[in-house]
Amino acid sequence: MGGDFAGAWRGFRSAASEAVPSRSHTDRAPVVVALEPVAWKVVEGRNLANEPRDDLIVDGIVPADAVVGPAEIDASELRRRGALARACMMAGALERVLEASSWWLRQREQFGSPIGRFQAVQQQVAQLAGEVAATVASTDAAANAEQLAPAPHAVAAAKVRASEAAGVAAGIAHQLHGAIGLTQEHDLHHLTRRLWSWRDEYGSEVHWGRLLGERLMGAGEAGVWPLLTTLGTAR
Repeated sequence: MGGDFAGAWRGFRSAASEAVPSRSHTDRAPVVVALEPVAWKVVEGRNLANEPRDDLIVDGIVPADAVVGPAEIDASELRRRGALARACMMAGALERVLEASSWWLRQREQFGSPIGRFQAVQQQVAQLAGEVAATVASTDAAANAEQLAPAPHAVAAAKVRASEAAGVAAGIAHQLHGAIGLTQEHDLHHLTRRLWSWRDEYGSEVHWGRLLGERLMGAGEAGVWPLLTTLGTAR
């Protein structure tokens, strides 16, 4: 039973051996195979936030004795769990962005008054807070649902919401901070660069939005409302 595995796998930069998911060549069932270093090629890479994102490339036929057992999860489940993890991480980063922006607006003064007292600035803060609240609510709902049973559509909604919020919130935060937020020694860019990077990892909002759209179209007129009201619960 050989395993035909060709593609890229996010892996460690160096390791004595590596366990990766594959599929059985005979019945296409998901399996786990153990590969020796000579069987893979590591292409080093980093994302926009300078976090390591290496590609572990394996191209060829995996021998039968490399199969160590059946895989408990498949590629789609790995992607879903990764998307939920990224959404939760983005929710935490967004909360920190809001906290940092609120603190800065109390410290920075213009015309003898903290800039946070100006109406135009308060409107931006309200929009930022709304993006953060919506993201936290959607990720909490998805995480709670996923604890009970696989909840792909709740996870999809959370990833879409978090990814969309990332661009809006980062733009507002940098505008509120001015040029100081982009300097190397300031903390803000460490958060926003991760938000920009994480929004595309394990599927962008376009990928997950398409999944939700297909499900809504398939539900029909009578099924749209029940689907929308149960996205955050396990079914």
